[in-house]
Amino acid sequence: MREISTEQLEGILSEHQLWLNSNGSKGERADLREADLAWVDLEGADLREADLRGTNLLGAHLEGVDLRGADLRGANLVGTHLEGVINAEYAFVDQEQRAILGLADDEVTQLQQKIKQAEQEKKELKRKIQQLENNTQNHEDKQTEIDKLKEKLKEKTVIAEQAQSKLKETKTQHDESQDKELENAISKISNSNKDGSNTLKTYKKKLNILDVVWYWFVCIGNANSSVYLL
Repeated sequence: MREISTEQLEGILSEHQLWLNSNGSKGERADLREADLAWVDLEGADLREADLRGTNLLGAHLEGVDLRGADLRGANLVGTHLEGVINAEYAFVDQEQRAILGLADDEVTQLQQKIKQAEQEKKELKRKIQQLENNTQNHEDKQTEIDKLKEKLKEKTVIAEQAQSKLKETKTQHDESQDKELENAISKISNSNKDGSNTLKTYKKKLNILDVVWYWFVCIGNANSSVYLL
């Protein structure tokens, strides 16, 4: 675990902000991998796209932090203050961290979030490409950067398309499962109605038998009465 002083952390965050504001042409992306930031106050910090893999954020204050594109995989978020955190759904996190961040856990929602994230990243990449194409200075270097961004854009497009396909498949399976459950429920109701109908028929038969018995009982009783009178 790396130890980072307050001054070092401030410098890293300052460079990171410059890196964000200049679309990567100045400053440096925050590399806080496996850093010990337990109980550190990062309230309101802009941690977009920051590398926080394996970082110890035990009890750290991240209220109001922007986590879009931040990589938090393997980070310790136990006791971390996350009130007001924004864009957590766009961060790269492990399954365990999803629960801590209050993110939905079902597959359909995860795929929808993945698509949303990929589309947002595509939009941001297109914007960066357009900015670079409009800037004619250092044309050769800019063209290299443009090519890299376009390649990354292709990757995000593939990710979005794959997620869309998987989402469609998952929804189809979900609908088929619901249809099967409905079919089973209808079958149970139908069988229940049949059982009820059979029970009613049996009950009616018993009533008819009782009516006949009662009729003969009355007839015999009347006959006996007539004999008695005679």
